[in-house]
Amino acid sequence: MLPQLEQAVLKEGRATRESIIESTGTIIQHLDKVVKRLDVTESLVRIKAEILPTSSNQLGWYDETNAGIKPDFKLWCLDQASGEEHLEPCALYEGLELSSFRLNCGLDNLLTELNTAEEVDGAVRVSKSHSASNVSPYVGLAKRGDSLHQLHEYIPLFLKESFHQIPRAVQKDVMRVARALSQEYRYMILDRIIKEKAYTLPKLHLLENMERAMLALHAEKLKVTLGLFLDQALDDGPPLLYQLRIQTSRYSDRSNIERFVC
Repeated sequence: MLPQLEQAVLKEGRATRESIIESTGTIIQHLDKVVKRLDVTESLVRIKAEILPTSSNQLGWYDETNAGIKPDFKLWCLDQASGEEHLEPCALYEGLELSSFRLNCGLDNLLTELNTAEEVDGAVRVSKSHSASNVSPYVGLAKRGDSLHQLHEYIPLFLKESFHQIPRAVQKDVMRVARALSQEYRYMILDRIIKEKAYTLPKLHLLENMERAMLALHAEKLKVTLGLFLDQALDDGPPLLYQLRIQTSRYSDRSNIERFVC
């Protein structure tokens, strides 16, 4: 009986070892899949947190599908180079005009491929880390059809190219000055709105247009000449006619002159 018992034990032992090895391999494969999905999920969570909401119509695209949405007249519209089509903004988000570029991946790939999700996540983190020194700072991500777009604050291309001509050692300080002054300008606008109690849309639109006109004059983008005659008699002479003439011209294109006579 002993040889038979020994043979049975050895046979069962080999089968048990093979079963354990097979089960261990299966468990490891499942664990690898779980880890891979967790990695994808972690990157996806960060990516989804960067996607701007579109359900509340906060984000609008300038294209043929939104015929009612078109870029507003802004200060850079007075520059001759900004009239080119490829320099125009792509979208509007709560009053901020944006430029965008399409990421080289589809939404389906983000859900299934770890490398794709990690690349997008890494690109977003790099863009966010450089926002302080970037002339066109990162704003967020947006879905458009079956693709994902990265959004930045709109800056005309010719200004970007001019900015890169500034020595790199000075670029950071240039952006620091621009951010500091823009913060104070924002304070000044809010202070004026409160002082003038511009709490209605007509008053806000009037204040916005006036401030934009003053910016154009201050930036030497626009030249305005006023001539005024009063309907009033001097001593015993005949009354003077009242005439108002406004002459405007763009500094970047001095031949473009419009005149209004009332």
